[in-house]
Amino acid sequence: MQTLKSSCAPVVALALALLPAPANAQVCTTWEWASPLPTGNDILAIAYGDGIFAAVGSRGTILTSPDGETWTFRDSGTWNDFRDIVWNGERFVAVGRSPAVSTDGIAWVSQPLDPAGYLAAVVWTGRQFVAVGDVFAYSRDGRSWATTAPVMPWGGIVALAWDGHQFAGATGSGVFTSPDGGFWTLREPGKFDDVIWTGEQFVAAGALGTIATSPDGATWTQVVHDFWAPPLPAITSLAWTGQGYAGATSYGEVLLSKDLKNWQRVFRSSTPQAPHRVAWGEGTFVATGSLGALVSSNDGTTWRSHSSGLTADFNRVRWMGSEYLVVGRDETGKNVVATSSDGRVWSVSYPPAGVPPAEMLDVARGAPGYVAVGASATIAFSADGSTWQIVASGPSNAPRLNSVTWGGGRFVAVGSSGTVLASWDGEEWMASDSGTARDLADVVWTGTQYVAVGGVQDAASVEFCIPSRPTVLTSLNASEWTLGETPGYGGALTALSWTGRELVALVQDDSCSEWSSISSPDGVQWTPQQAPDWPRFDAITWCGTFLAAVRWDNSAPAFMMYTVQNLWVNSGGVAWTRSPSWIPAVVSSIASDGRNIVAVGRGGTILRTECAMPRVPRRRLRPIGPPHSGGAIAIP
Repeated sequence: MQTLKSSCAPVVALALALLPAPANAQVCTTWEWASPLPTGNDILAIAYGDGIFAAVGSRGTILTSPDGETWTFRDSGTWNDFRDIVWNGERFVAVGRSPAVSTDGIAWVSQPLDPAGYLAAVVWTGRQFVAVGDVFAYSRDGRSWATTAPVMPWGGIVALAWDGHQFAGATGSGVFTSPDGGFWTLREPGKFDDVIWTGEQFVAAGALGTIATSPDGATWTQVVHDFWAPPLPAITSLAWTGQGYAGATSYGEVLLSKDLKNWQRVFRSSTPQAPHRVAWGEGTFVATGSLGALVSSNDGTTWRSHSSGLTADFNRVRWMGSEYLVVGRDETGKNVVATSSDGRVWSVSYPPAGVPPAEMLDVARGAPGYVAVGASATIAFSADGSTWQIVASGPSNAPRLNSVTWGGGRFVAVGSSGTVLASWDGEEWMASDSGTARDLADVVWTGTQYVAVGGVQDAASVEFCIPSRPTVLTSLNASEWTLGETPGYGGALTALSWTGRELVALVQDDSCSEWSSISSPDGVQWTPQQAPDWPRFDAITWCGTFLAAVRWDNSAPAFMMYTVQNLWVNSGGVAWTRSPSWIPAVVSSIASDGRNIVAVGRGGTILRTECAMPRVPRRRLRPIGPPHSGGAIAIP
């Protein structure tokens, strides 16, 4: 008990009582892309209509542009992929599991098919929209769909065309035709990725540069063209300009041809942002593709990319008090460290990979500078965050360093086989005996001690639910380590967060543990923190006044963020609140500066959301007895 001496005039005896705050959930804005821009999701289809290009893709992505150069992100209302889009003269209709419709390209309305189904291609017949996938669907307005289960071609239709009398569908086994979408007839064997109607003939294209044409859908002719030497790419998309053809390939190329025989390569991507779909409208070519690729040309000769940002696969993001740090590896094998003060604008540096080349998995900043750690016991150091040097590395079978932190005047790194390393200056490192041979996944500094977590969860223990204690280590000096006591439930610990009052560790998602996380005030005594039916999480961070965690949510279905305040109130567990907006990408790590949350993932994914902080529970004064004339006042 704490006491205060009072020498004031008579006052009312008071005690500070902790009263619960109003149930204010954290309000976070819609997640915005910081990299790549305008999106890092694959753009799978594009259409032109009424002066607007509309592009759609994975995870509910919709972008629009008046000129093919300036793109605006649109809210689709769904996380489901869109596979195709068409314009009918009045509205755009995009299809997938949740078809979406828009009359202006700005406001979109989507809803799942009922009964549930998946649509891969759509056309306008002049009377109605017709779409195919694992069902056959038709709609007059793009909103209300009727579905049937016709006899579909083997392998499924991936592209659809209409000539006024019949449908032609491209599949992995050939081109099929149907007068009504009910029964399909194989017309041209082969692996085809796209089919279009030019007004005079069907043109289908696919694997190994295959091109076939047909004026009536019944008789098809293979086109002999001048493609370069094998291996030939697949032609993944075709567009008709009225005077010639544009094509996109599996190599990230854009091709042009007047006659389907003589082709000119006019663009080829040198990054993972590669175009695989192409469209033409009002004198402008636009090609879209993987990781948000967007390129355009007004003359077919000069092409401009409208995507920016990074393309590295990011492993970890950390907030270091004044800046975010992100670490990963790009498509060329280079390690990448990106820094940002606000989560929007990022500066990039490239730590060397070492010999043998090693991927960097975590990064931290301390008084001496920056440290990045990774595979093969590789450690890189930078005094300024720009110029890096390898200060430690091992053979390819050396321990993998999974995590690094700064605190207590030193860097501490942990990794596989119980590896623990420490350094005062980031350059000279010393190993210590952790007392365990189990893998360590994460480490934090609480202000008074280091805490590391991990464990072993092999396939056999998952399949047969063999109990296996999670591993927790604590140390006051990074030299002498103590094994903590954890609940006897199977499952390695994969991530750790310190709230300033409580440690929270995540249990491996594919374990047979009853619990998805455990918590501890001191790193020694641990208790299950969540009920068995509560969700498991992939990443977690402390946001100043609340915890945030992310996971795939089948009920959405989407990657969602969950939040919780006052973790320590209920020893039997706490109720996580799901954020109303989904995360438009799959993410591997999150961090917070106390107001913003940054999430990172593969393909250069960096996302940001701003959260309104909830009110913290306040201590209020409440009379507990008669007027008091002096002495001590009890403070519970």
